[in-house]
Amino acid sequence: MKRKFAFLIVGASFLLGAQAARAQQIKVMEYDASQDIGANTNPSPQSAAYARVIAYQQPDIVCFSELNDGSSAAAVGAGVISWVTNNLASVFGTKTGVTFWVYIANVGDGYNRNGEISRYPIVSGTTYSDAGGGFANLRGMDSIQIQLSGTNTLQIFHAQLKADGGTLDTNSNCERKQAEAATDATNMMYWASTNQYPYIWTCDCNEDQDPRDVGTVDGYTTPECPISSTYHPITTLEQVGGVVNYSPTTLDGVWRTWSTTQEAGQPSVIFDYVLAATNRLAPVSGLVFSTFDWAAHGLYTNASPQNLVTDSYTADDHFDVLVTYSFPTSGTNFGVNPTSLTATGTPGGPFTPSSQACVLTNFDTIPLFWTVTNQTSWLKVSSPVGNLGAGWGTNITASITAAANSLTAGTYTDTITFSNTATGVSLPVGVTLTVGTPPPLASFTANPTNGAAPLTVSFADQSGGSPTSWSWTFGDGGTSTVDGPTYVYASPGTYTATLVASNAGGASTNTATATISVYDPFAWWQLQYFGSTNISASTAPGGDSTGTGMSNTNKFLAGFNPTNVAAYLHVIAIAATNTTDINVTYLGANGDSTWSPGIASRTNVLDYVPGDASGNYTNGGWQDTGQTNLLKGGTGTGVVTNMIDPGGATNVPSRYYRVRVLVP
Repeated sequence: MKRKFAFLIVGASFLLGAQAARAQQIKVMEYDASQDIGANTNPSPQSAAYARVIAYQQPDIVCFSELNDGSSAAAVGAGVISWVTNNLASVFGTKTGVTFWVYIANVGDGYNRNGEISRYPIVSGTTYSDAGGGFANLRGMDSIQIQLSGTNTLQIFHAQLKADGGTLDTNSNCERKQAEAATDATNMMYWASTNQYPYIWTCDCNEDQDPRDVGTVDGYTTPECPISSTYHPITTLEQVGGVVNYSPTTLDGVWRTWSTTQEAGQPSVIFDYVLAATNRLAPVSGLVFSTFDWAAHGLYTNASPQNLVTDSYTADDHFDVLVTYSFPTSGTNFGVNPTSLTATGTPGGPFTPSSQACVLTNFDTIPLFWTVTNQTSWLKVSSPVGNLGAGWGTNITASITAAANSLTAGTYTDTITFSNTATGVSLPVGVTLTVGTPPPLASFTANPTNGAAPLTVSFADQSGGSPTSWSWTFGDGGTSTVDGPTYVYASPGTYTATLVASNAGGASTNTATATISVYDPFAWWQLQYFGSTNISASTAPGGDSTGTGMSNTNKFLAGFNPTNVAAYLHVIAIAATNTTDINVTYLGANGDSTWSPGIASRTNVLDYVPGDASGNYTNGGWQDTGQTNLLKGGTGTGVVTNMIDPGGATNVPSRYYRVRVLVP
């Protein structure tokens, strides 16, 4: 199972995961680490003993005094995280989703440093300076804010006063303790004046003012320093800091926390404190924990390696103090309506609605201090921070910004988070921006765009924006709805073809057009060879620009190039192939439509007419020899070929030939 942690240090926070819901019984432990945990954390007997004590008591929050300082707060934090991860899985890592948080004070004395671990989120942390009374900084008092289940929040102040006693003279440990206590109490007082939620003060005070301990105890004089009108650190913390004395005891009824071998002059008194703020929070129960004392009562035994009777001696020279507090179960003390917002538009905008309001309402009996955040640049909230009196409400406007204009088609989401700054509780409002698919930008190509009727034109869609449907009109009454149609223009004329392309975003905002020019076949033939129609007599239908004796109309029908003097229908040579047959060589017409549009085929037919009695040519009486050719090829100049007239050589006295073109 993965264990997650959060580590706050020098004002920075790294919060991972979410705390599983727990009862509102919160156990806070004050424990002196005696430098066995921190920057030098290792699997030593001392650090293992600490872990067993904590695992047995199952605290929610541990306030450690005297963590090994090392070179930096980061080094201390890394050591504590490693120690918790490797030793306290049973407390902070046995349930799915359980997360622990760590805060390390950003002020130390180069030897010791304070710090806390928590199974509830540490949402903020700070360290106060202990400068005051003419003394330089010592360890400082650190403070963390704990977010409990629901809306409950707990502030913890944690300090350690200068150890050892002395006389009340300049720079004595006693005066340093008093100066530290006064500074810490003043800082708590100022915090309490502007914050309403409960707070706890925990401390390794190295001093005792319990009247039960005045005098000689176990051979040692208490307290460490003589209590006077100017020296009373615990009283100062209680009266100025606003906390109430509370003295939990061991199972034997002893409230003292000193446990191991005592040094000369050191009393056995209450050194560690966990005190709650006056009128804000009261302890449910508390204890001073001693492993050998609990073992004597049958609770902490050496039945397994995890519980050793000697752990209190091994771990520290203090017994740890554990106090349980109860927090009322409460729901979220504010509301937001509506809880979701939507807007729609197309790329480039506009978006509708451009702004919407959420109503933020304070349901609590105390003021609500709130913040509003979101993550994207295309959404902006009108007020990022504010406060509301009990029962009040206010409108927070969410507006679509100009940054949305650059969004492409798709669905975009954001979350507006309304947070109670005092408790850390937040409510989300989901925002969905739908940028619709834009209509296509209609465009197409047509090939060819001019030619002789009947003209077959292929249309290809080139529209941008991925159209899904097409509406074509071809200008002559014809239509189509396919992608890339082929259309035949049957009659000459000038036509305008149009396309309207559509998709989920609508129909194209423009209509693409193309002009298709369809010509009479002969006119198109004229344009190809003369560049125009009827520009002169020689280019007119009956004209003969090359003087070949063949009109332009006939050249068109035969498929000849009218600008080529050699391109005309004529017999080239006549010769007998034997005693009976005649071979006629001629320039015939092409048999395909390449050179004269609109004509499907041409057949060359060989005709003859007999000469008169003298062998002279007679006009008329032409007869079909029955010989034909359907020729292919040529370049508008015709095709030279032969046809055989069977028996033509037996004609007496003569026979004349011609070639004519049969056009269907």
